[in-house]
Amino acid sequence: MNVTTPAMSSPLCLTTPIPANISADDFNVSYCDTSGEYDDSESDDGIVVFFSYGQRVVYAFILCVIAIIGFVGNVMVVAACAMVKKLRTKTNSFVVNLSIADLLTSINLPFYALGILSVHGWPLANGFCIYTAASLMMCTMASLYSMAGTAVCRCALIVLPHSKYQVYLSDFRTGILIAVSWLIPIACTTFPIFIVPDFLQFNERYSACSWNTDHWFNSIYNFVLFVSMFPIPLTTIAVAYFKIWKHVRDHSKKLQAAASTSTGGSSTTNNSRQKAAVSKRQMQLTINLLIVVAAFLACISPYTIFLILPASVGNYWLVPPLSILLQSNVCINPLVYGTRHPDFKAAFRNMFRCMRPPEVAPERTEHSAGESKN
Repeated sequence: MNVTTPAMSSPLCLTTPIPANISADDFNVSYCDTSGEYDDSESDDGIVVFFSYGQRVVYAFILCVIAIIGFVGNVMVVAACAMVKKLRTKTNSFVVNLSIADLLTSINLPFYALGILSVHGWPLANGFCIYTAASLMMCTMASLYSMAGTAVCRCALIVLPHSKYQVYLSDFRTGILIAVSWLIPIACTTFPIFIVPDFLQFNERYSACSWNTDHWFNSIYNFVLFVSMFPIPLTTIAVAYFKIWKHVRDHSKKLQAAASTSTGGSSTTNNSRQKAAVSKRQMQLTINLLIVVAAFLACISPYTIFLILPASVGNYWLVPPLSILLQSNVCINPLVYGTRHPDFKAAFRNMFRCMRPPEVAPERTEHSAGESKN
């Protein structure tokens, strides 16, 4: 029996057997691999990023867990600063700014997960994909600049006398620094929209809303991101913490010299102890900020360094896990402050107990600490 069939451009896929008296070649068909190990993530140039659909599911699940933790934790940080007067300081204004950036990232992460699960292209509007791509990178960069602003604020608080601190870091200048922490990321992440409109898009290779990594503009954009994310804020952070370390070292020597030369007067001894207690608290808060910075850099450095390395076919599979590590920085801020900062810890505890944190007058705010630290 001869069966005549029309020509087909591509074979069909069958999951059930065909009759024994008919050859599969007559119908130009093939059998599907239903084991779950197959995935069509191989691009036209032979590059494989995802080895199975199960791998995509795992990545998407991790992103959703990060999004939930980041959303809840950063909402609690913002709420704590809003409800507790003791936490309404200039330093914490940058902490809130950091939490807002991380909160926006957490909101966008589920759409990142949706892209990973979408094997056959972005399922939503293309404009929303462009927004997601720009927003994720912009908020990550804003987080880093917020940490630089926090370092500058801590440095001014600890190093400068109270009178100079009030002038150097006035409310107006604090607002300018917060605005700059957003203006630079916005400019660096959105300028391709005006120069190369089709650059930000859904990347089929990585199943993510990012940019076209095969475009001629890719190397330029990677360089701009690297320069804006590392030299400027990291230099600011390094200089600020070096000045803090130098001031604390010199201040400790002065306290030791004053204690050794004192004649045993109780007022002098009590004053020295009070200054030492204030210095210890300020250093503990500074160490907390340093931990946040170090953990953040541990999350973003691998991905950012990967941007400027020469691409090779064998390392494309690293992009999704490095991107997930990059986005996990949204959990750092609330975890560190919730476990190490005494005021945030108390505020979080009251939130979990569904209690409004008491409005306690600050014992040692930035202003009183500035008066006592020198």
